[in-house]
Amino acid sequence: MIKGLNLRNLLILIVITLYVSLVLNFLSKPKNMCAGELAVKYVEITDTDSIKHIVGSEVYPVIYKNIPNLSELDKDEKKRIFLDIMIPSILMAEEKIKLKQDSVIQIKQKAIEGDLNHQDSIFLKRVTKEYRTDSLQYIVESLHSHPLSITLAQAAIESGWGTSRFCQEANNVFGIWSYNTSEKRVRANNARGGKAIYLRKYDSVFESVYNYLETISRVHSYNKFRKARSKSDNPYQLIWHLSNYSERRYEYVKSLRDIIEHNQLNRYDSVELMPFKSDGIFID
Repeated sequence: MIKGLNLRNLLILIVITLYVSLVLNFLSKPKNMCAGELAVKYVEITDTDSIKHIVGSEVYPVIYKNIPNLSELDKDEKKRIFLDIMIPSILMAEEKIKLKQDSVIQIKQKAIEGDLNHQDSIFLKRVTKEYRTDSLQYIVESLHSHPLSITLAQAAIESGWGTSRFCQEANNVFGIWSYNTSEKRVRANNARGGKAIYLRKYDSVFESVYNYLETISRVHSYNKFRKARSKSDNPYQLIWHLSNYSERRYEYVKSLRDIIEHNQLNRYDSVELMPFKSDGIFID
């Protein structure tokens, strides 16, 4: 025993020391990060060891800045790695869409109560212009989510499981075209009607997914799909409303069904992100 200290005093000293240690540890945390939240990792993939494998129902918040060349891998390994890259960004992009939907719901309620401030009015003007409607309820419904399995199946088809040129060079996973000369884009090798075709270029997989979700939520061609997904989360029912996504029409839908079934993609419909710090990620 330490000289001058009896057992009672020693226990008190130990408790005080532990308490001080816990307080100092809490104060050392960033003030805007809640306990248990993870910082989002941004990863430039240099090899397959850079990719965090998804195990179980919880997904680590990581944004990959690129998709490596997967063409040399065997089929099963290529698919596994592609899914590991895509799923975190899909979940984070969906979270950003959900936050946007929540904001519209709040603005809708404040408008009913006549309690809009200047910032609310700016947001309201921007979002109604973006969706070309004054109906906030329509915008809320347009921002409804759909099963992860559908997004994964579309990504697999449009990018050839991550091996397409546009996926490799531009992180364009969903074959999104570009009509704006001021945005980042790459030119396709083929043309249509004598005019060049351009596809969007993104800085990360997350940006590609978010733009895809925005496209689905806004474009008139997917109106039936949006209405259907507000009433059902069954991927096999919903995919029949995505025939307009491809010139192949219902052959495309059948391909979506086959990919979901063969790869059991619906097992990912229940995965969730681990709690994470979203600083800067969800700012438009």
